[in-house]
Amino acid sequence: MKKSVKIILCIGLVVILSFAGFLYISFNGIPWKKDQVAQEIEKYVENKYNTDVEVVDKYFNFKFASYGATFKDKKDGIDFTFETEKTKSGNYLDFYVESFWASQLREDTEPIIKQCFESLPIESYDYLFTYGIADELQIKSDNIPNYKTVNSDLVLVLRLKDSWSIESKNKGISETYTFIQELKKKDIDNINLSIYYKLNEKQQQNGNFYSFSFDAGEFKKVQTEKDVENYLIK
Repeated sequence: MKKSVKIILCIGLVVILSFAGFLYISFNGIPWKKDQVAQEIEKYVENKYNTDVEVVDKYFNFKFASYGATFKDKKDGIDFTFETEKTKSGNYLDFYVESFWASQLREDTEPIIKQCFESLPIESYDYLFTYGIADELQIKSDNIPNYKTVNSDLVLVLRLKDSWSIESKNKGISETYTFIQELKKKDIDNINLSIYYKLNEKQQQNGNFYSFSFDAGEFKKVQTEKDVENYLIK
């Protein structure tokens, strides 16, 4: 093989490897920097909240070119995980408080979910929060209130196993009513609640959509099963 051909092949290989490396770093970040930033964030969180956290995962957010980590902590007897990121500008996106509130809500409601939805079982459920709401509410790191006492903007999403029908509608109204009454017994009224029916193939093709949706503060308006139907969306 001629020397010139070898040089061209070597140059081509270098270009390919360089491009592959660029793509990898663009989507996955620099491995050593993940560790470095995770250590920085760990110190930041522990100092801010006067706690000791455990690193669960380290990641790179390629959409914003920021590095972050998932941590585990325990507060008021509740185990929870949360994420914190360090942006390109050096600021921290800290979701400690919001994640703690979501875990408080989970602790309060999981037993009720299992208790109330028997004839209309739940396929899955999620506890969601708005990123940055703790900063908007000016929550102090040394005095985190219970989610019930602030506008925590938490969302509980329930997904039913059954698809929409007259029978499942009536069951949904009855069990949603029971669920809300149990929540009110625990003084839970400041959350957003959405309960989605599963869609069968025909309903999906027709673009149908069935759910019950309650905004924060609306549980107090639910006094009878008939009131639940006012929150039906289809």
